Amino acid sequence: MNKFLPIILGSDLNTYSIAREIHEAYGIKSVVATSMILLPCINSQIIDFYKKENFSKDPAVFKEVLDKIYEDYKDTHEKFIIFAPDDVMRTFVLSNVDKLNIKPLIPYANQEVIRGLRTKNDFYEKIKDLNLAPKTYVANSKNYKDLDYPADVFIKPDNDVFYKTLDFDGWQKGYHSKSIEQTLEILQTIFENGYDYNVLVQEFLSGGDGSEYSVEGYRSKSTISLAMSKNILLDKRVEWIGNFVAKIDSDETILFDYATDIVETLGIYGLFNIDFKKDAKTGKFYAFEVNLRQGRSHYFSTLNGVNTSKLAIDDLVFDKQEEIIGDKKFRYYNLDLGQTIDNLDPEFRKDFENEARKANSANPLVYKKDLSFKRKMKIKRYLDKLSKETFVVTEI
Repeated sequence: MNKFLPIILGSDLNTYSIAREIHEAYGIKSVVATSMILLPCINSQIIDFYKKENFSKDPAVFKEVLDKIYEDYKDTHEKFIIFAPDDVMRTFVLSNVDKLNIKPLIPYANQEVIRGLRTKNDFYEKIKDLNLAPKTYVANSKNYKDLDYPADVFIKPDNDVFYKTLDFDGWQKGYHSKSIEQTLEILQTIFENGYDYNVLVQEFLSGGDGSEYSVEGYRSKSTISLAMSKNILLDKRVEWIGNFVAKIDSDETILFDYATDIVETLGIYGLFNIDFKKDAKTGKFYAFEVNLRQGRSHYFSTLNGVNTSKLAIDDLVFDKQEEIIGDKKFRYYNLDLGQTIDNLDPEFRKDFENEARKANSANPLVYKKDLSFKRKMKIKRYLDKLSKETFVVTEI
């Protein structure tokens, strides 16, 4: 009898990163349940797939697929643990888990904590006493013309789940505005195209690539484990603003203290990701976002010495708690390596090419133990195409 079966939902970069971490830690395959097999997971030999159309949208299909997995594995596996790589899937799991025949372990914060952090502004309000929230103006369709904005701001919808369903000329995930007039024009466009929730207008913090940091972590009932990256190359495609394609380790260990303060203040247990930015003018850090799951590029944490997927399994399956703070030099990238290096700022290229970092370097999709000829060729073409799309974009 096997002790557990990992089930991962979806088939994107995050899905594959989790499957790889589990395979590295335990030498076992994961089961992936999905509506379709995307390229990051294509031809993988460390994954068994259960695929059905509308899996991530229809609760009946969701139940059907997961009940089928349970029937296939219940006689050979004692426990089941589900990983949901994005907010939509995590919410879908938590909303439907009581209807399943399977009774899975779920390594995420409880519903009460999640409901209290539905929007980015909920997060800022809850951490304001920690002096880590950026100065934020909350605009809506009724008051947006009346607020006293500064000239240089960053604009982002507070309900990004709904906002991502919209499609209009000029749509961007976020907007850097350099004048009050431009800010009003952007807000008007957003509100006139079907968005009727709050929009956050924040004082723009100076600093480009290298000014943002990510902390990945896992909190058990008795421990908090943390890893950190300095994000040195931003994905500049409008739909991916806020994601990074290259990361390295950092010695800004104060962020571990800030992250601990945040998760304890918010009552977060399980997997989490927190994004910070350092104001280039003042040197002060601000917390921009918390995700109650692993971040899209979270595999850097394993390179840093903290395999968060393993920590979750060890805690929930084996009742083994461990506290680890990442301290390994590394370099992480999720596009073509050559094109990534070519597009790095010269200031960071030297850091990225550091010998100690090169010795602990990875693209999570390129895994030597899962690199059949067919997968190798498809991933190579995929990374080359994605890199060319990414690096021809003009910065906004």
